[in-house]
Amino acid sequence: MSTTTKKDTAVSTGICSFCQTEVSKARMTQHLKHCQQRLASFEPQKKSGARRQTGKLLHLLVEGQYNPQYWMHIEIPASESLLTLDDFLRATWLECCDHMSDFTINGIHYTMEPDEAFVFLGSEEEYIASGLADEEEEEEEYSDEQIIADALQDVYSYLQAIVPEYRAKAPYDLLEECARFTSVDELILFLQEKEKSTKKRRTSAESGKESREDAVIRYLHKHVFRMLLGALQEDRDMDVELAKALRILKPGAKFFHRYDFGSTTYLALRVIDEREGLLPKKNDDAVQVMARNCPPEYPCVVCGKPAQLINTWDEEYDFGLYCKQCAKKKFKYTDEMLPVVNSPRVGVCAYTGD
Repeated sequence: MSTTTKKDTAVSTGICSFCQTEVSKARMTQHLKHCQQRLASFEPQKKSGARRQTGKLLHLLVEGQYNPQYWMHIEIPASESLLTLDDFLRATWLECCDHMSDFTINGIHYTMEPDEAFVFLGSEEEYIASGLADEEEEEEEYSDEQIIADALQDVYSYLQAIVPEYRAKAPYDLLEECARFTSVDELILFLQEKEKSTKKRRTSAESGKESREDAVIRYLHKHVFRMLLGALQEDRDMDVELAKALRILKPGAKFFHRYDFGSTTYLALRVIDEREGLLPKKNDDAVQVMARNCPPEYPCVVCGKPAQLINTWDEEYDFGLYCKQCAKKKFKYTDEMLPVVNSPRVGVCAYTGD
């Protein structure tokens, strides 16, 4: 349960899965690092390492982006996919109506396309008979070198279409540097750093009066950066290894997850640490919950006791929190009210925590 400070500010606490100790959110990272029961669990792993496959394990902190009182520390093999992580987040915190979801990592969106057969509004037999199944082809995969070459070609084509006076001021030296890269992810990082340093120079230069020539150069640089990053940061499939998707993420930087693009639940994730260890067995869960927040307590708007229901359906639509007794007294029906659950999706859509 949450405690309070002298200023009556709620302090989020959670339970360590290894020693069952209740620890504040702010101290849980250090607790897990030194937890004797957790460290002791590594010993059997070392002894059986020869018989079990080992690999890199990622320690992630997951929290509600706008309601960080909901949080988890989890461990997942770096060889697992974003799809596996998405499945875990859905099962643990989010799933209600099979909504779409995505991850955003350093500006790149990783999505899961809905199954084409699912979208087809007919039976499976009708789908096969329609011939659509035979027309399905795997999308052609392009190498990083080809993606970079195509992005640069688009920029050169754009520059050829503008007036010669402006074309001469284009950042050709930047384009030549970009052509030396063989990794899309590394080029994205390079461009982001380059754009950041360029913005700093502009800020200092803009303290004086900007000439027409400087304004043209500034616009061209800005547009070239946008064109390149726009081409390189196209949506990607969620079925990619975490190790690959997160390799361009700076240490301590966050990445993000969205579930349901209508009534959206936003999550923020961060890599806390990584270690070498035994990978889960084939039939074991790929994700281990190492710690999770204690359920926040919300008072009933009528009596002040712990609330258990949220009014999201009654004609008043007050989204008020009620204990069961007060809800029964105030509303004729309570079956459609949503339960107060330990999830950042509490009170949203049809989420019940089941």
